[in-house]
Amino acid sequence: MALGATRRTIMLMVVARAGGFTAIGVAAGIGLSLATSRALSSLLFGVGSFDLATIATVSLVVLATGAAAAYLPARRASALDPLSVIRGE
Repeated sequence: MALGATRRTIMLMVVARAGGFTAIGVAAGIGLSLATSRALSSLLFGVGSFDLATIATVSLVVLATGAAAAYLPARRASALDPLSVIRGE
């Protein structure tokens, strides 16, 4: 903000970075779940080893949770006064 960024830009930057990390985690989780689905199929009850609806629902819930978890720090970061942050107070 001291160099001209707006509060909205700061919030978008923080939420986008957290969203990127969350998306990488979801992609890795989907890959691992597909790789281990055959081995874990005996533990699943009422759900097929490749249930697209379950994978999509869980992925969306995790992405929404990651975005919600990033919103609070983003709002706090955008509310800081740049001059007091630079001074270190």
